[in-house]
Amino acid sequence: MPTLAAIFMKIKILLSLALIGSISFNSCKQGNSIEKYFEGSISYKFEVQAEKDSIKLLQEFGRGAILFFKNGNFIHKYESSIYVMDLYNQKENKLYIRKRGSDSLLIVDCSLSGSQIESLALNPKKETVLGILCDELVIHYKEKTVVDYFNSDTLKINPRWFRKFNFDEENRIDQKEKSIFLKRKIIYPEYTLVQTATFISPGKIDTNSFNLSDNAILINLR
Repeated sequence: MPTLAAIFMKIKILLSLALIGSISFNSCKQGNSIEKYFEGSISYKFEVQAEKDSIKLLQEFGRGAILFFKNGNFIHKYESSIYVMDLYNQKENKLYIRKRGSDSLLIVDCSLSGSQIESLALNPKKETVLGILCDELVIHYKEKTVVDYFNSDTLKINPRWFRKFNFDEENRIDQKEKSIFLKRKIIYPEYTLVQTATFISPGKIDTNSFNLSDNAILINLR
């Protein structure tokens, strides 16, 4: 079984979202205006850039994922990974992870701290993904660098949904981006993992999709 550190690394790598078209949105009143937020699913492909063990790493992370997102709740369903899914319940501020072949759900309390951000750098209009011109946010941690490409005019989220998401200071990132990412690079000394959006399917998501079954076996990671 992977160590807790390895599991946490997996969690940090795959915690967000992304895209465009005639997109379906949720509406929310903010003062006298109505903000529209993305609701639907997004498909991502995963790539590993490494001098060695790239096949092994790809077997762990998988070849891609489908993200389902609504009102700050989300689910990743992984393709060809040792993990089946992870689910974030925004009200509980907890992440639930299921490993392939297991009936148990690993729980991460996202109110607790993880890695600390050392610096943030925003670079406007840096890269185009799926025909969308994206800003770049470079996030430096001690052990890794994360680079997000996003467009807050297309896949808008409400950063208040994640204001208590302290794990790896995700709340600070969402306050800057206010968007699901279209592309993310996680750069470690040994390898780089790249997540790139390939397709967007806007539409209504059933709120019950983010509920756990009454007989779920839960294991706290920390």
